[in-house]
Amino acid sequence: MLDWRNWLLGLSAALIGGFSGGVVSGLTAMGIAPDKFNLTTNLSNTLYMAGVSGLLQGALSMFFYLKQSPVPKEEPPPPSTTP
Repeated sequence: MLDWRNWLLGLSAALIGGFSGGVVSGLTAMGIAPDKFNLTTNLSNTLYMAGVSGLLQGALSMFFYLKQSPVPKEEPPPPSTTP
């Protein structure tokens, strides 16, 4: 049987890690262009930049994980209980 649980766990960890890094990268746009990206008058621009950056980085991390582990590995057989 295939080990779907650990494979999906690794895939979701890659997606979440990449997304969080992308959001941080998107929020750093406030330091580069504070007139266009800020938390007051242009909040929608800032959130849009963080969201798009997060989605792209999350997808990229997920694709790297899929390159490394395209299918789940076989689960090890259960231990024998016969004496």
